[in-house]
Amino acid sequence: MHKFSALFVQAIHNTWQAIGSDLLQSYEASGEEPENDAVVEGCIDADHIVVYGGEHGKAAQDEFRARSKEVGYARALQEAVKSLPYPLV
Repeated sequence: MHKFSALFVQAIHNTWQAIGSDLLQSYEASGEEPENDAVVEGCIDADHIVVYGGEHGKAAQDEFRARSKEVGYARALQEAVKSLPYPLV
């Protein structure tokens, strides 16, 4: 399985640090339990990774988009989740 770069992982971590509490509040308000796949996707979607991912956020987004183009969005997301050294939630 494809592993995303250390820069991608750092950009996800930076994004989670910036928006994680907001995402968790949304889940709490809705009564749903957060799932790791969904919160990682939340870090990638809507350019969050570019805005909050630090100096390599744009490169991380480009890396994810390139992989999505190769193998499809769902598989790229699965690979992104598995590239992280730990779950976010």
